[in-house]
Amino acid sequence: MLRGHPRTGVPGGDLHRVRVALPWSAACTVRRAELAPGAIIHDVPRASGSLLVLGDSISQGMTSSGMMGSYAWRLAQLQGLTLFDAAVGGHRFDVNSLCNDIPIRGDIVTVAYGTNDWSSGAAHDEILAEAEAYLTALRTIQPHDPIVLISPIWRVIDEPERFADFCQLGAKLLDLARRMDGVHAVDGLQLMACSWWRIVSTAS
Repeated sequence: MLRGHPRTGVPGGDLHRVRVALPWSAACTVRRAELAPGAIIHDVPRASGSLLVLGDSISQGMTSSGMMGSYAWRLAQLQGLTLFDAAVGGHRFDVNSLCNDIPIRGDIVTVAYGTNDWSSGAAHDEILAEAEAYLTALRTIQPHDPIVLISPIWRVIDEPERFADFCQLGAKLLDLARRMDGVHAVDGLQLMACSWWRIVSTAS
């Protein structure tokens, strides 16, 4: 629990917008808020749709400095959607993690697994089979809304010698997504490029 009296200040004179992003994975209660004389609060317009995010700790925003540092939160803000971040650290493509009575239906659904699957040492063919089973099951649960597969985002920066194998798996997952109806493919290395990716790309 956070205690105390946090304060924020902005230069005077003009109108300013202050945005507060509360933690997604912790219960928060705002008991009281005080405004400086002359300040006003407007209701935030309700989003017209929702973004359902499925993935591992990267999508959960586990290591970001806060909610505003999470790509899931930033994507929802950019698209004007309500975020439902169902990502869980350590998760992999696992069809058993899905259930037909999932209470949330996203107008857009993103799926970003693969880095933990790859780190486990599983063969590419095994990971691809699990990914296809997962996406097929998800398609039956969400038959109409677009599903976006984000290929694995590189995060093992102390193992650059394995980077080529990681890229090969990502390319195969993108090809799988492109072959499936209603599934769109986004290259995770383009979405959130790391220093090793930039070094290798520049050299190649």
